[in-house]
Amino acid sequence: MGHSPVPPAKIALAIILQAYLGISDDEVIEERLMDQRWQLVLDCLKCESPPLGKATLVRFRKGLTLFCHSTQRKSGNKGY
Repeated sequence: MGHSPVPPAKIALAIILQAYLGISDDEVIEERLMDQRWQLVLDCLKCESPPLGKATLVRFRKGLTLFCHSTQRKSGNKGY
């Protein structure tokens, strides 16, 4: 049994906040659960269940990395 799909924009926003604050994936999940400011930004104020978990962040980041590498190979750009 899987979870409902999470909109990519919501995951990207969580990763942007994570990078800005310099926190770990675990801390992102904790902030999402405990801090109403995060809940407001991620459009999940008083949600019954968390809209994203650590595995979601990891899968999204991995997919984004693979996409960037494949785009660089196709364009001949070495990324530096």
